[in-house]
Amino acid sequence: MTVDNIPYRTLCTDCGISRTSNPKRCGDACQFIKPNYPHLETQVHGRIRDLNRPDELHFGPFIQMHRASLKNPSTGAQWTGITTRIGERLLETHSVDAILAMTQDPNDSWKPLPILIDRALNIMPLFHIHGLIAGVLAPLSAGSYVSCTPGFNALKFFSWMDHIKPTWFTAVPTMHQTILTRSSKNLSIIQNNPLRFIRSSSSSMPTKVIEEIEQCFGAPLIESYGMTEASHQMASNLLPPAKRKPGTVGVAAGPEIAIMDEAGKILGIGETGEIVIRGANVTHGYENNIKANTENFTNGWFRTGDQGTIDEDGYVTITGRLKEIINRGGEKISPREVDEILMEHPAVLQVVTFAIPHEKLGEEVAAVVVLREGKTAEENDIRTFAAEKLADFKVPKKIIFTNEIPQGATGKLQRISLAEKLGL
Repeated sequence: MTVDNIPYRTLCTDCGISRTSNPKRCGDACQFIKPNYPHLETQVHGRIRDLNRPDELHFGPFIQMHRASLKNPSTGAQWTGITTRIGERLLETHSVDAILAMTQDPNDSWKPLPILIDRALNIMPLFHIHGLIAGVLAPLSAGSYVSCTPGFNALKFFSWMDHIKPTWFTAVPTMHQTILTRSSKNLSIIQNNPLRFIRSSSSSMPTKVIEEIEQCFGAPLIESYGMTEASHQMASNLLPPAKRKPGTVGVAAGPEIAIMDEAGKILGIGETGEIVIRGANVTHGYENNIKANTENFTNGWFRTGDQGTIDEDGYVTITGRLKEIINRGGEKISPREVDEILMEHPAVLQVVTFAIPHEKLGEEVAAVVVLREGKTAEENDIRTFAAEKLADFKVPKKIIFTNEIPQGATGKLQRISLAEKLGL
């Protein structure tokens, strides 16, 4: 594909919006940006490819991103996710440094290649840090070509893939699983559009699904670890031929990562505790929330709220969200551990383990299950299968079958509020 004959519109160098097709929106954006973020010195020059498809944005190849002067230590603000129902507005620290960290990672975990070599297909929403940083800004800063869809649509994904011919894409696990279910009907498109790699982030990916995706697309799936408070990426597995460890989120790729106990002590290799981070791309704190800042920062480390371990090679394994750990009469159960076992059942396509209220124990283990097309299973079948591989107190006492598991706006599965949503 050549770029010489691509029609384009001139984009404003201050806000990045087309001055010719949408002058009012450009003016409104500039009026907001200039007085509120005077320290920003970012210029974006781009082209919009294929004007017959106005709902899709295609940037490049003439992208130039200049570093912010960083006269102000925070280069932007972002809302966190709403997994705890109340989103927090936080200050993004050195956002440009975060972008550069992803494209200049010393481990080359998933570094995009230059324009006309790499083409990124971004199906993540741009109000989410995953889509904004990993899906758009990081590949643009590396000089890659980026196509942004209106949002995720499983029915359109393979037509986008055939039209845009990406070399990689990034998504959350639920999106990957949905794409996988439609792959058998689109094998010719997959074969005609080979991918260099596939990236997954924002929540844990079951190892069985990783195997199925890699077998289907013939490309490595790079599982990464990110969050809004770190301007997205914190850790990532490495591209072949470097070592990958499915089931882990890889090695530190941006900030420092350690494991801390409740008292603030840094733990050793293999010990389980809370994952903590520190570095130039980690937030300074939550805006106007002294309580949250006090609770989430210890000795200069930011507490992620994730439980995990680090092995002798520096690979991080997330064992669960601390707020999602099920406390069954004093027995602590990681929902992810139960998920991994139930996913091994041949009839199970998707599963989420979560806590339901119990009069005597406080909490009991439950799971919501989506079955594979054409497969059948009863509640007792699933429980019997789980009992062969799990301790009795970890086996879900209630199995709910559904055609679709409720998700948040960004595609994440919401364990904490799932019992309420299901009326349990």
